[in-house]
Amino acid sequence: MGNTIIRQPHGKVKRASPRKENLTGKVFGRLAVVREATDKEYLTIHWVCQCKCGNITIARGASLKNGCVKSCGCLRSELVADGNTTHGMTNHPLYVVWKGMRQRCSNPNHVSYGYYGGKGVRVCEEWDSDFMLFYDWCMKEGYVSGLTVDRVDGECDYTPGNCKMSTRMEQSHNSSNVKLDELSVRKIKASIKKGARNSELGRKYGVTPEAISCIRCEKTWGWVT
Repeated sequence: MGNTIIRQPHGKVKRASPRKENLTGKVFGRLAVVREATDKEYLTIHWVCQCKCGNITIARGASLKNGCVKSCGCLRSELVADGNTTHGMTNHPLYVVWKGMRQRCSNPNHVSYGYYGGKGVRVCEEWDSDFMLFYDWCMKEGYVSGLTVDRVDGECDYTPGNCKMSTRMEQSHNSSNVKLDELSVRKIKASIKKGARNSELGRKYGVTPEAISCIRCEKTWGWVT
């Protein structure tokens, strides 16, 4: 839903925030939305849902709408059980990508968790529970050595509809370009010379440690001195 334009005196125009969509009563996969979750503060809008299996769960509105969350977790358990076979691909580069993606979104001890799971970003249940489903999608999208998975909308989840194949340089450029300008990069490079760590600079400037690493190695922003 687009923003509402409010015309003020003297020709000034103010854009009002878009109205919140009420998801109460809607069904997403196995989840029926009961009400908005207001029991505690969330960074984004969350909803209380009842799963077909009878469990009550709380899910982010965006994750419900984009199909990332479809159950209380019972679907993931079923998928894990169905796909609980040895695929023999633990040394494949995409397996490393898959593990890293899941860790960033679910492990609070991961160095990048604050930029992913800490912001409510999740991995869709199908990918999270079954590496081979993720692998098959990557192959269909044209995966070759050197590519990784990048989200189209950095504020949304890891789902087939919000992901694409990118080089690591493109991925880092996408994640840093939105928030960094030339002055910030100069300050980052000065801090790097003084021994600052990637994780420390990432937190300070609101980008991932991987983006700082690419600046450090001059894979991005190489023209800034």
